[in-house]
Amino acid sequence: EQIWNRNHSPMTNGTLIQSCQSSFQSGIVVPDPGNASKYYLFGVDCFENLYKGLFYSIIDMTLSAGNGAVTATKEVNLVGNTFEIVTATKHANGTDYWVVTHTQASASFYAFCVSSTGIAAPIISNVGITVADNSQLKISPDATKIATVSWICNFNNSTGVISNPLPTGIPEGDFGAGVSFSGDSKYLYVNRSSNQRIYQLDVTVANPISTSVVVGTYTEMFAQFALAPNGKIYISFGFDRTFLGVINCPNDPGVACNYVHNGPAITGNTSGASIPNFVDYWLQNNTLCLPLLPIELISFTGACEKNNVLLHWSTAVETNNDYFTIERSANGNLWETIGTVDGAGNSFTTLNYEFIDSSPLPFAPSQSSSVAQGGEGLYRLKQIDFDGKFEYFAPVAVNCHTEQSEVSISPNPAEN
Repeated sequence: EQIWNRNHSPMTNGTLIQSCQSSFQSGIVVPDPGNASKYYLFGVDCFENLYKGLFYSIIDMTLSAGNGAVTATKEVNLVGNTFEIVTATKHANGTDYWVVTHTQASASFYAFCVSSTGIAAPIISNVGITVADNSQLKISPDATKIATVSWICNFNNSTGVISNPLPTGIPEGDFGAGVSFSGDSKYLYVNRSSNQRIYQLDVTVANPISTSVVVGTYTEMFAQFALAPNGKIYISFGFDRTFLGVINCPNDPGVACNYVHNGPAITGNTSGASIPNFVDYWLQNNTLCLPLLPIELISFTGACEKNNVLLHWSTAVETNNDYFTIERSANGNLWETIGTVDGAGNSFTTLNYEFIDSSPLPFAPSQSSSVAQGGEGLYRLKQIDFDGKFEYFAPVAVNCHTEQSEVSISPNPAEN
């Protein structure tokens, strides 16, 4: 394999033999805390080469006229028999770095501290879980969590100790599995290739799996994630794709994260099975996208059925939707709540709801066009989020005393 310089040319002394292009995460680069001109390149071998382990090389950017070259310290083995995964983050001291991988034989995490004096002996954490070689390994931008597709663990960036594994609900061995935290470290995104779905979990709660929600689907075998400097998460779907997927708003809950399968084009080239691996600590951000409407209402209809009023409504998207209340009015000024219907929380598929008013009011005639007319009743929806925020949708009039007994509208949100 080959290291390339800033000009997209082979770097001097950059041919590697203890590396593999098919590795799920073939390598990661961290600065030398003791020399601003030098960098450590860490690489892992792959299944085809019998998992020879984690190696490092030193790159000196003052060499080769400023284009950099690999020094004589090249492909030094740190630990053998590792999976195809490696990640890194900043040490709590703000200067040093942690580089983490996982071994097969001992089923342990190995965390190496990189400081101005070199690479220290590993901190070994055996937390009682197995990790497959077909998952990315990521540390949250705030350096408090570490995750594979199947497990979320605590990470101590002072000591390098990994602990408290919690399941994501994705089984080990689900091939082509990607992992990424949001820039604010609240959400974890994982994919499951067996059903080609992308999930979001809230890692700030005690039981993250209870918050798991599907935020997107895809059709390919692979899906690898990379958090970018612009706060978005980009997704490589494997070989020969001319585009990347994108999660535009990773810090936003549920489908508000705005996943797009066919995202930015790869001009003049195609994707591979993996995506570049970065130190996500550098990519922390707390930016939220512009607030999206909690629900996208498709329609709201009302009809008379014998002595009842039957209300139907459909939603295309729901975000953080706790429940609906149904309100009724005879004059458009005074409204009363006559029932509630649970919402779906988060959904990006069409959902249908209904409510029956079995005791309609005897409505009085009115000459105002803004209120119910003779024999009509007004019904409106109020949608309430889990955080207590709410919005109203424009009312529908139902007249049970004329031949035209059904009215439907496709409303916009309204404050009153």
